Amino acid sequence: MTPDIFPAPLQLSDFKALEQEGVIILDVRPPALFGEAHAADSVNIGVASPSFSLWCGFFVDPDLPISLVVEDEAEAERAQLDLARIGFDRIAGYLVAEDLQDTLQITQLGARDLLAAPDGSQLPTILDVRSAQEYHQNHLEGIANIPLPELLRRIGEFPRDVPLAVMCSTGYRSSIATSLLETEGFTRLSNVMGGMHAIRHPAEPIEEVA
Repeated sequence: MTPDIFPAPLQLSDFKALEQEGVIILDVRPPALFGEAHAADSVNIGVASPSFSLWCGFFVDPDLPISLVVEDEAEAERAQLDLARIGFDRIAGYLVAEDLQDTLQITQLGARDLLAAPDGSQLPTILDVRSAQEYHQNHLEGIANIPLPELLRRIGEFPRDVPLAVMCSTGYRSSIATSLLETEGFTRLSNVMGGMHAIRHPAEPIEEVA
């Protein structure tokens, strides 16, 4: 990569100005960091996954400029390169996440806590966003399945103000899903860390894959 295609660093004032102009805010950090603190109306698609470009193709409009939120400059460069490979070349710049202000949070729910509501509090509705094939091969009984590519067109199937825990195989796709749901007005979201893998194999490490 040559210096003239490095993404441009943004000051917070620039980032906010671009936000007012209607850019897409694409947060490319891992799900746990996104859940801890992120900008309003941002979509989380982690660049560390080999499926980063695939999911950007589903959920990022190539005709709109993109403001990246990243952990560091290297992450911004990787994201811009991967996006360029699929024709997404309108990168307005990047903001390092530690410079964000007025952030939101999405609860990262441990797999072992998924079905344990504390002291009579309301159990969440659980949504599995894996593919139909994955779901039929191995799923929790009574759990709704909406594959991630279908999520936005089926978003009316869930009320926006009840607890909703979203899961996939590892926590990667479910973080994409929770970020999309948040932009659509859902207010009581949890991302199930480790997903079905952590539920079935709690002692094994998790790889950040689709």
